[in-house]
Amino acid sequence: MSTEEKPQRLSPFLRRLLILKVWLIEKFRFGERQVTLVWAAVIGILGALVTEGFRRATDLLHFLFTGSEATIITSFKGLPLWQRFLVPVIGAVLAGLTLWIGNRLIARIRQKSTTDYMEAVVVGNGVISLRASLVKTISALLSISTGASIGREGPLVQLSSLVASLVGRLRNFCSRNCAWDGRV
Repeated sequence: MSTEEKPQRLSPFLRRLLILKVWLIEKFRFGERQVTLVWAAVIGILGALVTEGFRRATDLLHFLFTGSEATIITSFKGLPLWQRFLVPVIGAVLAGLTLWIGNRLIARIRQKSTTDYMEAVVVGNGVISLRASLVKTISALLSISTGASIGREGPLVQLSSLVASLVGRLRNFCSRNCAWDGRV
């Protein structure tokens, strides 16, 4: 008995995407430079969206901790002395607990990636650890929103580089596993 393999059918959505892709390729004849620019634009837009989400999350947590929608310095001026002391301490404890628990959970999982974006690009394969990046970002979010002066730039760069890494992984995954055999 011979077992014949049934040809796999594409879902209607994937089929439409492939037809659109073929049409775009034939119509516009994108070169490597144009494709790179399109991916850079996609990553830039996603990075901006993640950055704005982080900023809004910082503002929301700051409001929850202080009850004020003003900037950190202005809101702390209006707080009683005991709360000026307590809010950053609570934020530091929560940030430290986030790092401690997160690192313990991540240590159980064998990591093949890093959270350092420069190392990931220069030494590694460009893969940035999702779990470790989220732990670092949540810790920074708690610190920043409760008055720590660590600055937003680090977590924003971390999140944007994580987005770029995820888009690159998704693109590589699709190029390997979503191969089109010519049938539509």
